[in-house]
Amino acid sequence: MVSTMKILFLGITNYKDPFIGDWQVDLRYTVSFLRKNGVEAELLCRFLLDDEEATVLSIKQKKPEYLFVHLREENDPALFAILYRLRKAFPEMVIITGGVLATLVGAELLSDHPEIDWLIAGEREPCLLEIANRLNKGESLNGVPGLITRAFQNTHGLLIPDLDDLGEMVHDGLEEMMARMPDDKKIGYLLSGRGCYARCSFCYVPGYYRHEGLSWRCRSVSAVIDELQHLSDRYAIRYFMFLDENFFGPGEIGKERAKSIATEIIARKLKINYFFCCRINDVEEETFQLLKESGLDRVGIGVESMQGESLQLFNKGVRAEQIYPALKILDKLEIKAEINMIFFDPYLTMEGLRDNLAFMHYVYEKDRLSYTSAYPFNELKPFPWSPITKRLQAEGLLNEADYTCRYRDPDVWEVVKFARRLRSKLPLIFKELVLSEDLVQRMDAAADRGIKDEMQRIVIALRYWIGLCLLPRYLSKACDVVEKSGPSLYPALDELENEFCKEMEPYVKDNGIL
Repeated sequence: MVSTMKILFLGITNYKDPFIGDWQVDLRYTVSFLRKNGVEAELLCRFLLDDEEATVLSIKQKKPEYLFVHLREENDPALFAILYRLRKAFPEMVIITGGVLATLVGAELLSDHPEIDWLIAGEREPCLLEIANRLNKGESLNGVPGLITRAFQNTHGLLIPDLDDLGEMVHDGLEEMMARMPDDKKIGYLLSGRGCYARCSFCYVPGYYRHEGLSWRCRSVSAVIDELQHLSDRYAIRYFMFLDENFFGPGEIGKERAKSIATEIIARKLKINYFFCCRINDVEEETFQLLKESGLDRVGIGVESMQGESLQLFNKGVRAEQIYPALKILDKLEIKAEINMIFFDPYLTMEGLRDNLAFMHYVYEKDRLSYTSAYPFNELKPFPWSPITKRLQAEGLLNEADYTCRYRDPDVWEVVKFARRLRSKLPLIFKELVLSEDLVQRMDAAADRGIKDEMQRIVIALRYWIGLCLLPRYLSKACDVVEKSGPSLYPALDELENEFCKEMEPYVKDNGIL
């Protein structure tokens, strides 16, 4: 049966990093799934369009009845701005959004944003297919699992039990995107699984998938490697990033699957390198030795904290003493690691703070360790939907007006406030590399690719120096001041801030990194 539903997926990113392209991989699998099931679906990447006017014109030409946009923390300002424009341009089109916020605070989004018609809670594919099937039959949409409208709010959506049903991602616009990049800069993206076996209290994954059983599911090894090889051959890609929330499944099952992927890459003689994210307890020498042989050269790992009580608060399921040995395994195997931390949390003590600073110094001293593009001295963000928020509320450690934390240790609180002051001097924020307008213009004007590459290296090196050397040094000084200064605390911190600003002055212009 040919579906009566014609849906366009609009991929929107708000990354301001000029070195990042966005494949919108998850949407590509959704389009693939719907096409396999007879739904007329297409993907339009906002990344490939010059401006909002071009976006509106392109949508007008495609004439979709339904438009889906994926809402995530990084893109919501850009998304709501363009949705407002699209609502005015296409008053009859049904605008749908999904993602973590749509899943966890959907009713509030519909209340605050009249430009949105429907929300999908949880995995979108089963929900959209059921909508298409009901539209074909002329049936009511009330009762479709995961669909939220102003008229009704159905139960949470279903999970796809077999991710091979997604098929290979569609390549809409991908040819054009890859043509813009020189071969030595091409990066491929794909998905080998969804979900995570852990239940970290600050993480969106448990609430988003909302499943009593195991939310982690995977594609078969053959499906993953077939697609990897196809992308590599078609676009001459030699570096890949797996966008799984956690590349590993639980226990021995997860290790054996990872080994099987590595073994198949080796068997097919694929000359590639790749990256994935995993947990610190997934790092084990035998498994990672084989992954290294197959091309793994970099991993992303959430360390979160070096303080045991904080790890318990985060429900990480790991101990602080596991962290250094795991990183030493990666170092021994010459696998680079990008570290994430939640540097400040309400339970942090001054001893724990200094342990975190010592860890940052350890990262700085190691050639194969780095900090991710997220700001390296961030505070715990207790989202309204996260399990950790209920505990903080119960213990009086949450400012409910703005969902920020209160700190049990007054000395830690003084260092937190000082870190905020330093942070305000820098344009280093979540997943953005903000540059001065002058540098952006000079990069755009540089016809020579080598010049652009050199500018990129300089800016990235400067960011790591600020995040892993300069800021830790001043926060360490602030710890000394807080513990020793007594009545002269605030003048001493003011003097320290002025010293920091003077050291940063050669590198900052008009609130942008030069």
